[in-house]
Amino acid sequence: MNIRIHGLRSSRVLLIGAFTMVFLLILLLIFHDASKDSTIAYAITSDDIDEGKQMIVDYFQALKTSDTVILKSYVSYNLVGIKEIGACNVNGKNPSLAFLYDDDFKPDLIRIETSTKYPLDTQSIIEEMKHSYSIDIYQVLGLHVYFNYGIDHDWDFILIKETESSPWKIHLWRS
Repeated sequence: MNIRIHGLRSSRVLLIGAFTMVFLLILLLIFHDASKDSTIAYAITSDDIDEGKQMIVDYFQALKTSDTVILKSYVSYNLVGIKEIGACNVNGKNPSLAFLYDDDFKPDLIRIETSTKYPLDTQSIIEEMKHSYSIDIYQVLGLHVYFNYGIDHDWDFILIKETESSPWKIHLWRS
């Protein structure tokens, strides 16, 4: 009978130890410092949205100049890399967006909404930029932009910020 009690005590001690380890692991996961993880987006504030909208307004104004240097300041590495920055042809063309390369492409901005037409997976964008280009992304914002160029268009503009203090840049757009 003495051995049996000793066995129960050992089992209890092991069980309590196991629960303690699980509890500590859960606490560690809860309080993990996400700021050290460069694949996690930070929350979007109303100021971020206002800054993103203003950047789109400025971009549409820059399109009216057809100045490649000015336009490049509004787009991210992604769009410069695939040569799609707006009204100027920069060594490449995407046939489905041919009108973007027309130097007469001077669209009229109609309005900007904060909800996107298509689902936006911000985590995928952050991970793609991290793994494909070794670029850390601080935030991702989607804006639904209405503009007119002969006919009305409505596109989702996906904006990114590399750091808290960096400007919003256009990562891509979806028609």
